Amino acid sequence: MLTRQFTIIATALAATAALTGCSKDNDLNRPDTSAFSNLMTYNGTAGETSTFTYYATNSDVPEIYVSPKVEGLTAADMGKRVALRYHVDDATSISVTTWRLVPTATVSIVDTEEAVANNKPINVKSIDRQGPYLNLYAMLPGEGSHTYTLLCDRETAYTANPQLYLSITESDEPSGIRLSTLSCYDMSQIWNSGMTQSVTVHINNSASTGAQKVFTFKK
Repeated sequence: MLTRQFTIIATALAATAALTGCSKDNDLNRPDTSAFSNLMTYNGTAGETSTFTYYATNSDVPEIYVSPKVEGLTAADMGKRVALRYHVDDATSISVTTWRLVPTATVSIVDTEEAVANNKPINVKSIDRQGPYLNLYAMLPGEGSHTYTLLCDRETAYTANPQLYLSITESDEPSGIRLSTLSCYDMSQIWNSGMTQSVTVHINNSASTGAQKVFTFKK
């Protein structure tokens, strides 16, 4: 069932719109108490209908929703995570009013030493799970490009509790503005393994002294 997630998704959308001024975000700062904001996966467009997959937080049940054709999304965007603002029309239909692609990294299996060494500091605001995806909300420079990675320790990859290391390498370009930034991490290869019962995610959280650095997500 769809739920409103204004705090993270809508704020991230608005922050990005303020920085970029893209036309597809032109309604983001207009109050709309009837709209929903959520992360979904773009499945593609057939004719005049676009299709998306939604997972509720901590759920592994995919929910499919259709919308009138969403302009700007292309075949190259299929399978990507998208932050959406939309209205609910009925049990399986929505009308998307605003969208933005969210940076998404796919898990890679590497040697333990590489996974640990790549664990760069991140100022974490929150992290949650939707199906096989991790969603991270962090403070990052508003300018320049960043590199997002999710690495799995090879020794634990196909065990009951794989060890994952999530990191973001910030751009070298200087920026005095740090924004609340949303990114996603596709751990399908590990999460969907029949062996996996839970995953432990290691993040070098620099938000504050004593900040949580290890997060466990159970099936």
